Amino acid sequence: MSEESYTLKILNYLENAVKYLVGFLSAIVVYLAFNYDGSTVSVLASIFALFCSIGLIQCAFLIRKYLRKLRSL
Repeated sequence: MSEESYTLKILNYLENAVKYLVGFLSAIVVYLAFNYDGSTVSVLASIFALFCSIGLIQCAFLIRKYLRKLRSL
């Protein structure tokens, strides 16, 4: 597998990961907007939303890295 095809495959996986993370984060935000009452489930949803946000930031940095690598090929 060439470096270019490997980079394109990784970018495809990262794009899918971003789609799933955005979907999860959207669902959590909607849940918290209508049901936040300080209960255990709401606190856990807030923590999971924080992890999703960190995952999105990490995916953004990785996508930028692989796009730079793809441009340099």
